[in-house]
Amino acid sequence: MQTDTVYDIAGIGIGPFNLGLAALCQPVESLQTIFIEQKPEFSWHEGMMIAGTTLQVSYLADLVTLADPSSKFSCLNFLRQQNRLLQFGIHESNYITRAEYNRYCKWVCSEMDNLLFDTGVDAVFYNDSMDCFELFCKSGTGSTIIRARYIVIGTGTKPIVPAMGREFVGRQLIHSGDYMYHRKKYLLAKRSPLLAPAKAPQRLFTIYYRAVMTPSKK
Repeated sequence: MQTDTVYDIAGIGIGPFNLGLAALCQPVESLQTIFIEQKPEFSWHEGMMIAGTTLQVSYLADLVTLADPSSKFSCLNFLRQQNRLLQFGIHESNYITRAEYNRYCKWVCSEMDNLLFDTGVDAVFYNDSMDCFELFCKSGTGSTIIRARYIVIGTGTKPIVPAMGREFVGRQLIHSGDYMYHRKKYLLAKRSPLLAPAKAPQRLFTIYYRAVMTPSKK
């Protein structure tokens, strides 16, 4: 399939960055935008969705507020739509859990019509005659070409594992980004090697210590 529409912006990947851009662009009537994601739905670091863990930044650093405090896609409006704004205000916390942030992003997705999920971008070329980019996309229903004046790549990062440890990944070694996929197995293990960046080692060690090393009180 081929569409004659030439979008102003086409975003590749729908993570928090491109989702925020999509939300900020939607009210601008003069802009035609489309954002493409190969996953069937929005999911943010699902391998690190540990119960009770919070974001390291304030809820005000959501998808839109710092750029447009009046946006209907703010985290506060999400809480209001869920009838939980008063509860959140009384709680007196500037931080929300990672799971809550993921729910917030999914809600934003449900309120937008310029997101295309379950579609991969196989190749990108520049069409000189039309003065635009051409994105060759493929989904379960077939192939299509999407044209845009500008593209924004927001595919995120991939876990980096040093060469010396790659042969052990999944057996004796896991990256923190995959923790939840292996949680049960490693909580039962005597040793659980983790490869984790930033503050993740502290969080995961605390979880492991509480679950395995601390004797239960009777």
